[in-house]
Amino acid sequence: EWPLLRVTESIQRARIAIGKVKPIQNARVPIVTYTDAQTQLNVDISFDQQRDVDLCKKVVEMLDRYEGSRAAILQIKQWATKHHVPF
Repeated sequence: EWPLLRVTESIQRARIAIGKVKPIQNARVPIVTYTDAQTQLNVDISFDQQRDVDLCKKVVEMLDRYEGSRAAILQIKQWATKHHVPF
């Protein structure tokens, strides 16, 4: 339980969120959810899932391999948010 609350407090102190930072402890996988102040994108941070860590490493490898992919993904997410398209 403590990592969830610690991350929630850190996000609030850093002022990187718009509005409320919500820790969801009763979910199958505990998460912290908030809206990023700079991009206005919804962010979910999950805890205690090794498969999520492995997937994240693979995504980072792919993003590093294909130049411009980070910017393209950010633009797609911003467009989807603006047009209320779930992703």
